[in-house]
Amino acid sequence: VTMHALLRSLTAGEARKITSGYEPAGAWEAWKALCRHYEPVMAVQKHQALDHYLALSKRAAKSPEETRKALVVLEERRRQAVNHVGSTAVEAIQMHILESVLDSETKRVCYDHAGLNY
Repeated sequence: VTMHALLRSLTAGEARKITSGYEPAGAWEAWKALCRHYEPVMAVQKHQALDHYLALSKRAAKSPEETRKALVVLEERRRQAVNHVGSTAVEAIQMHILESVLDSETKRVCYDHAGLNY
């Protein structure tokens, strides 16, 4: 399988139009064109995913019920952030976000369970 055939088989829509403009011998140029076209969009998506994930740390839940709902949202946004920026960056900030989201009663229970003072 050639690089050009692979690009054509893995692309659709706008990306297919970009790769179609290149001859088979210009497969690497087609790849570069795809990168130039999509990298700015991907950078914005990365920043948005992290911003949405970090936004959860700005407001603590007021009750255990709110905490449960916030944790569902937190997990979905964590998955999105991992998909866009990788797990290393997300792992570095997830404890900070989690501590910020938890209501005081849930924090106390977590600290007690871990044998820490709250």
